[in-house]
Amino acid sequence: MNSEQASKTSTPPDTRTPVIVNAKTLELLIPTSSGFFEGFQASPEHRVIIINDPKFHWTRERIPFDLWVQVVSFMKWSQTANKSEAHCSLFYNTELNIWDAWAFPQLCVGMTVRLLEDDPDYAKDRARFGKGWIMAGSVHHHCESAAFQSSTDSADERDKDGVHITVGKVSEKQVDLHTRQVWNGNMAPCEITSWIALPHWTEAVPPGILTMELRRQILATVQTGAFPEEWKSRTRTTIRPERRERDLPQTGHSWFKGQIETFLNGLTGQFQTNLTQMNNLLGVSNTDAHALSKEDQELRGNLKMAIFKTRWPSLYCEAVLEQMIKTNGNHRDLGYEHILNQMD
Repeated sequence: MNSEQASKTSTPPDTRTPVIVNAKTLELLIPTSSGFFEGFQASPEHRVIIINDPKFHWTRERIPFDLWVQVVSFMKWSQTANKSEAHCSLFYNTELNIWDAWAFPQLCVGMTVRLLEDDPDYAKDRARFGKGWIMAGSVHHHCESAAFQSSTDSADERDKDGVHITVGKVSEKQVDLHTRQVWNGNMAPCEITSWIALPHWTEAVPPGILTMELRRQILATVQTGAFPEEWKSRTRTTIRPERRERDLPQTGHSWFKGQIETFLNGLTGQFQTNLTQMNNLLGVSNTDAHALSKEDQELRGNLKMAIFKTRWPSLYCEAVLEQMIKTNGNHRDLGYEHILNQMD
């Protein structure tokens, strides 16, 4: 590497003003000189306050209760109709100080949901939120499981400012809720009441009665209502890739089979599983997936999503998987020719 290359790749200098703190006393230090000594002494003008969990909060308008009802109603509908997760994006207009929500095209498979940004409807829907609108959060549900933030949720949300809400136990009258907020890469738990406004009738309730617990219960127990009809059409439970020449083997089934075997073996390491467990989970229908443990539901969804991303026929991949674990009488024996014939 020459000097010109080194200058381009070297870390830029840190121009921030340094602050020196005594590691033992946690006092802010300033440089001092008496003519006989030079060193650092505690600053008489500054007081250090140690904060273990720095807080931040939203300062604009809260999400209207009516909009919250629409979102929860969509979550409940999706569980009834698809038996899988669903997702809503939250938007805030910085000029009008109003909120809105939208369900973009999404692939809903058991305990996973993924936005389909290459879907033709995505660009059309995104155009609804032009000048003044910023994306300010999301809501998704965990079917019949309790609400929590999975590792996938955390990774997806960490760079997206706003509020992120997981709805759990969606079929129950009082749903379960988990709320966190993100600002400049900082993520922290928060009270849902700091983001969603209560219904107007609560204004008549005396403050002493309207406790924080009651506020949470009101937001978790909503009477379902209408939501935009387009949201229903944006949920996709399966997406069958078009049969294109590059999707199918060019040099015989043995070549294609080898490619898939390599891919499936890689999934065992990526998701810390084995071929038998993969086969068992992929064989569970969306209707029956809610009976799985939370960990198995998430693993099943991740496996299905990984296969979908390859653009290979899922039936073909599952057939190869079954033969890889030496198909027995309890498994379907699907030959490669049989699978390809089904796709025609």
